[in-house]
Amino acid sequence: GNSYQENITDFFGAWCEETKKMDLNKIGAKVKELEPSVMDRICGKAAYRRMTKDGSWMSFDRQALAKFEAALDELENDIRSDNKWTRVSVHRDDVFDWVPKEQNCMLRLHYIARAKPVEDERTNRVQHVAPGTWYYKVPADATLDDWLTLRQSAREMQYGRDEDDDDAHIVPLRTSRGKAGGLNFVENYMVVVSERPENLYNDYQDDAPCLYSIADARHQFQHDFMASTLPYFFSKAGELDTKVAFTQCPQHFHESQDKTDYLDTNNASFFRLNCMIRNCSGGVSSCGTNGTWMIKHRDSQTIWESQKVRVRDKSRGNSKRVEVVERRTFHESCKVEDTASSLQAVVAGRHSQFINRKLSYGMAKAAVGYLAATQRWAEGGVVLSLQTLTSCEKGHWMVFATLLTFIAFIFSLLRLVTMDVDTWLVVKLGLVSQEVMDIITIPIYQTLHWLITELWERHLLGTGIKDPAVYTKMTMQMVMWLVMLMAG
Repeated sequence: GNSYQENITDFFGAWCEETKKMDLNKIGAKVKELEPSVMDRICGKAAYRRMTKDGSWMSFDRQALAKFEAALDELENDIRSDNKWTRVSVHRDDVFDWVPKEQNCMLRLHYIARAKPVEDERTNRVQHVAPGTWYYKVPADATLDDWLTLRQSAREMQYGRDEDDDDAHIVPLRTSRGKAGGLNFVENYMVVVSERPENLYNDYQDDAPCLYSIADARHQFQHDFMASTLPYFFSKAGELDTKVAFTQCPQHFHESQDKTDYLDTNNASFFRLNCMIRNCSGGVSSCGTNGTWMIKHRDSQTIWESQKVRVRDKSRGNSKRVEVVERRTFHESCKVEDTASSLQAVVAGRHSQFINRKLSYGMAKAAVGYLAATQRWAEGGVVLSLQTLTSCEKGHWMVFATLLTFIAFIFSLLRLVTMDVDTWLVVKLGLVSQEVMDIITIPIYQTLHWLITELWERHLLGTGIKDPAVYTKMTMQMVMWLVMLMAG
């Protein structure tokens, strides 16, 4: 028979098939109670029945499957009571680690809920410690093991409270209240977990990078997602390619068929055209969900880092104050954190890989929600461009070089179609002498003149042409423009 891993793979494959075409009308937040057929599909009972009746589990002993059936019953009860459970201490982190009893099982599950303290509506939502925001103190000798404990002591910054302490730093509890902040919190948590003695291999594997896959709440990875993604992080020789920053596969919503998807909810123009072209140069942008990142930190012994605030402090001699924050792998200062994080990776000399397969299925938003998302993307693109072009961070010179190259291209194109000159620009700039230019251009001009004259005499260029020399000159300028463009 099949091995344990093969049986589990078959079950999860059947489970994905049963649930991948759900929609928010059936299981969304507005649904008070799930229909019995929908519940069976979600909790895995429909897939289990299919496996035991028509699949490879038909010959299994019913008694041997009793524990499995009990687990499915427990999962169903948990799903039914899901909306009745609430966190009491929302200003505290809530985490739980599940470790299997079997020593040879590599599966680990972690429940991670970041603190979400209630903030006064008068508080401006800033990224640093300020009155009204929450913070915690980090002693100078703090270690990774102290991180979660220190966060439990977080409190609200208030006017009149003296926080000056030479032996500790004050760290904002949340530098981002959105998705990027949650991603960074989970990534930092996994660093802490991986550095625990019981999780170390005590060999080269402890220094290897990790893979971080992102699935939004409305998206479901298919059972072969990781098996299809992992090869893209390796070279053809089987070596790990550390230059690959992340992979991205398309978003797919089964409710949105191409012939009726007028709003392009599936982002078909981006994934099927834009990504295919940009993938040729490794420049595909991450879309958040369905992306898998390769992350390797220079220092895994701490998750705190220093940064300069953007506003100068007059009380400190009009200099920029240095503050301590939790390490941020994903960009937090922009609405489009996925695009901003992609740009960070590219300017650092890494590239991306596009996986042109539907490895994840999602549930589409309503049309109004999708239009709101496009507005956020547009605003985020403007903010990101301003942040990039007004900063001097490492690697941003490449963005400036690209912008200047594009401007030069537009200028040359306008010059081509609006100016009639007899002297080449490279000659005017003194880059090439007129004699050398004549040696290059005269044979080309004579060949073009002969060709156009032949076509004109045979009436293949239309009847409106009176002087083929004019068209010879236009073609010559076009040819030389293309040559200069390719040479540049």
